[in-house]
Order: sequence, then structure tokens, then C-alpha cells
Amino acid sequence: RWHMLAAANAGKVCPGSLLPHVASTNSAISTLTASIHADQWTRAADGTYRLTQCPHCGGHRRAPMRIEEPVGLVCLDCRKDQAGLDWPADPYDQWRCAPDLWRALE
Repeated sequence: RWHMLAAANAGKVCPGSLLPHVASTNSAISTLTASIHADQWTRAADGTYRLTQCPHCGGHRRAPMRIEEPVGLVCLDCRKDQAGLDWPADPYDQWRCAPDLWRALE
């Protein structure tokens, strides 16, 4: 959910916006900081978290995938992963984490 909220809010997520989807904001933050994509997030002075922009196009719509091949997150705007490899929507969107929730944002 972190990545989806970031996509909808120019990369910015307030942990409180994850309620009621998580038991507490502390558990949500713990999940984020323990994730393999934790290095893609920074904590701002106002307590929000910001997803780093795509290194190729500057977009914030970056999704984790359920397959191992992409390097880091895949940008849904330019369709590149961290290494610059292309991941076209067809057929790879089916491998996004929580694809139904992403489709609801589009």
C-alpha cells in the first residue's frame, strides 16, 4: 500500500493514511523499514515518508513486482527498473504486487 499511496500523492505518504489497513502506524513503518525496498524511501522532517523518484523519468508511480528479475522497483510511467531495463505493461503488469489495487488507482 505504501507504493500505491506514493503513486497517488506525488511520492509522499503520511503513515496515518494507512489506517485502517494496518493495525497501527508503528507496524506499517516497521514493515516499510524492513522491506527490501526500504532504501527507496526517506523520512521527511514532517513525519511523512517520500518515495524516491524514478532515476529515468522522475516519476513516483513505482511498483514492487512479485518476480525476482526486475532490479528494484518498476516505474509505471517509463516502464524501467532501477537498472534501466524495460518491463512493458503487457505482460508484466500481472506481476505487480497487489495488481487489483493498482488498477483501482488508474
